[in-house]
Amino acid sequence: MLYSLLQTDIEFRRLIPPLTQEEYDNLQSSILAEGCRDALVLWGDILIDGHNRHAICQEHGIPFKTVQMDFPDRDAVKLWILKNQLGRRNLTDVQRGRLALQMKDLIAAQAKRKQSEAGGAVRQKSDKPEIDTQKELADLADLSHDTIHKIDTVDTKAPEPVKEAMGTTISINKAYEATKAAEASPEFRQQLEDADAQSVKDVLAEGMKQIADASKRQSKIMNWWRKASVMKYSAEDMDIWFDGLSDDAIENQAAVINNTVKNIAKLQNEFTRACQERRRLTRIK
Repeated sequence: MLYSLLQTDIEFRRLIPPLTQEEYDNLQSSILAEGCRDALVLWGDILIDGHNRHAICQEHGIPFKTVQMDFPDRDAVKLWILKNQLGRRNLTDVQRGRLALQMKDLIAAQAKRKQSEAGGAVRQKSDKPEIDTQKELADLADLSHDTIHKIDTVDTKAPEPVKEAMGTTISINKAYEATKAAEASPEFRQQLEDADAQSVKDVLAEGMKQIADASKRQSKIMNWWRKASVMKYSAEDMDIWFDGLSDDAIENQAAVINNTVKNIAKLQNEFTRACQERRRLTRIK
C-alpha cells in the first residue's frame, strides 16, 4: 500500500543528519532490489523516521509499511528522533556530538518535569542538573565529557569556517584550539573568518605558530627581566630584548626602563628614610 499523503515536519526533518550521496545510493539500490523492509515510523500522520526510504519508495512506486508511535508532545518526539539516530547510524564523532547537544535542553526540561511531578522531593543545587545533563549527553553519544564540551564550544563560539572544517579537514581538538585562540586574538579570528573550510587548516597552522612564537618571545623577555633584576645577564641576553623591535619600540622600552629605574631609586630613598626613622624611634624608647 502507498502512503503518498504523509506529512513531513520540517523541524523534525532537520534533526536528522543528511545521508551522503553514497549512503543514499546504497539505500536506493537495496530498496530497489529487496523492497522497503523497515516500516516507516509515524506520529499521527507525521513521518518521524524513514524520510529517505519514503522518498525512494514514492519515486519508484514501491509499497511500504508504517508503524504508529505515541508521544505526549513534540519535545518527546524530538528526543526520540535524536536518540534513534544515535542508535542506528554510523556517524562521525562530530555528528554524534551535535546530535547529543540538540538534546541538551530537551533532557534538562524532561528532568525538571519529572522532578516537579515527584513533588520536588529531591532538591539539588542550581548547577547540578547541568552537570547531570552533560554526563547523560556524553553517555548517549558514546563520547567523553571533554569531547562534548569541545564540540559545544566550537559550535557556539568559533568562526563559521572552523565549524565547517571540524571533523573533516581539522580534528575536534584543533578546532577547539582555533576557537580559544580566536577568542584571545581578534586579528586571528578575522583570518579564520576570511578563510574557507578547506584553507582553515593552513590558516590555523600558521596562526598557532605565530602564537607559539609570541609566547616563546614573551618567556625569553621575562627570563631577561629575572636576570636583570640580579644583574646576571650577557650580551646575548641583551639581543633578545632588541630582537624584532623597531627603533620606536626600542625607544619606548628605554623610556619604560628609565622610569622603572627612577621608581626603584625613589623606593630605595623612601626605604632608607623609613629605616632611619625606625632606628631613631628605637633609640628614643
